[in-house]
Amino acid sequence: MRHGLCQRGLASQKRSAQPELGGRFPAGIVRACQDDLVGFDQYHEPANELPDKTRTFARLCASLTEEAEAIGWYEQRMAVESDRDARAIMRDTQGEEFKHFCMDLEFLLRRTPLWREIARGILFQDGDIVEQGEQVLLFTHRIEHARTLDSKLVGMGIRSGVLLGGKEQEVAFERAAAGFRSGDHRAGVGTYGAIAQGIDLPSVSRGILITPISNNRQQINQCRGRICRASDGKGFGRLYVLLDGAIYQKKPVRNFVAWFPRVKVWDGSEWVEGAAWLKRSGARAA
Repeated sequence: MRHGLCQRGLASQKRSAQPELGGRFPAGIVRACQDDLVGFDQYHEPANELPDKTRTFARLCASLTEEAEAIGWYEQRMAVESDRDARAIMRDTQGEEFKHFCMDLEFLLRRTPLWREIARGILFQDGDIVEQGEQVLLFTHRIEHARTLDSKLVGMGIRSGVLLGGKEQEVAFERAAAGFRSGDHRAGVGTYGAIAQGIDLPSVSRGILITPISNNRQQINQCRGRICRASDGKGFGRLYVLLDGAIYQKKPVRNFVAWFPRVKVWDGSEWVEGAAWLKRSGARAA
């Protein structure tokens, strides 16, 4: 609503002000004022500072929004229209809006690979829409720690299972693995030995290393292999590592940057590329 009011105010201001501006100021200033007003609703940054690619992207996002609004308007009109022929016309017109919406979306997905990958894991899937969200594996060194984390997840209403090694744990392990494969489980907690080497869950796309293994490249690669490998219907994998910076300092990040092609560090407010974070941290220390 706030944006809509601003747009109407600017539009009326433009109509009344143009003739007056044309008589008092050079044409270049008039043109600059017009550029500031036109397209206000689709740019949140100064338009002349945006590259052409970003402006095109913004225009298509605005078009996508307009098509979605039109679809909603026709749905409401058909709900209250009593004339059968009028409803048929509205339904036909809404069909055109469906087509235009899909064309806008396809354009944006083609230009944004990450968006497209995420969409593939959600669109045109059977079952509960919310359940198309990612599954996550939590890795720890200790059995009791794994059981405690699992209890906390269950207490939060998250369907989870414990994945532990050993003969006596085989039945529980297979039950938890089956829950993952069926989509019933959203999380699983286990030891590095049990789930970094002894399980095949290609649909899982998120992993969290709870206890540190930042010096063990082989073990990290095993965990990474469980999470980041390609699979049908899977967009991309992410492996998170929890570290106490006061204890481990910058060495783990240096290792990760040397070992892996893409590393990011959460600095308290945003994700920063690992190499940039190391450089920034070095400058702060200096």
